[in-house]
Amino acid sequence: MAPVRHEVDLFRPMYQIIRRINLGVDVHTVLSVLTQGVVDVVGFQVAAISWLTDALDFEIVSVAGRDDAREQLMGTRVSLAEMEAELRASDQSGCLFFLPAGRLGEDAGGWIPDVSDVAPQPGKWLGEDTLRCLLRSPEGELLGVLSVDLPDDGLRPTAARRELLEMYADLAGLALNQARRATALEERVRLSGAVQAALLSTDADHDPARLVATSASAFSSVLRASTLWVRVID
Repeated sequence: MAPVRHEVDLFRPMYQIIRRINLGVDVHTVLSVLTQGVVDVVGFQVAAISWLTDALDFEIVSVAGRDDAREQLMGTRVSLAEMEAELRASDQSGCLFFLPAGRLGEDAGGWIPDVSDVAPQPGKWLGEDTLRCLLRSPEGELLGVLSVDLPDDGLRPTAARRELLEMYADLAGLALNQARRATALEERVRLSGAVQAALLSTDADHDPARLVATSASAFSSVLRASTLWVRVID
């Protein structure tokens, strides 16, 4: 019965993540459960998820595992151009990108754990090794990156561990996509309601000066703009 027990323990976190995604739970909560699952189930001491912002950089929004890694990594940003350069230098397998220690020379940055006691030998995980998994929407759009460090066994991950990591990456992509869709829907509803209210507030006023003043104030609030110019064409 031991193998059955092991499989239940393995997939319970995934079930909880899928359930949270379907229930529309706050994306930060889902990502927190995801990174913790990577640490507990996949077997890494550090897992971090960054999402692609409107400014085209990757911001780390969830970190699980070692406290020193969380303190240093949380909230940090890497530009899309920098990330693409690192991915080009990596060895790709599916959605996984492995960047061996030393391949970027002195340009390597971020949190680097102290594993100096590990002798450099084939198959060993080195302090500057980097393993990332791209997070995409069901349509293939890039949404973020899942990064892991320090495997529990001290070895570069096997095919089975990489496959499990890809499963978590798929779930993270679904969570980010769901959050983005929910945010876009909320914004459309807000704009539609605000525009309708602004139009109703000016409907009975036929004085051009008052109409412009009222509508300008209303629409600047709708657009969350600090300044709004209105040009009236006679």
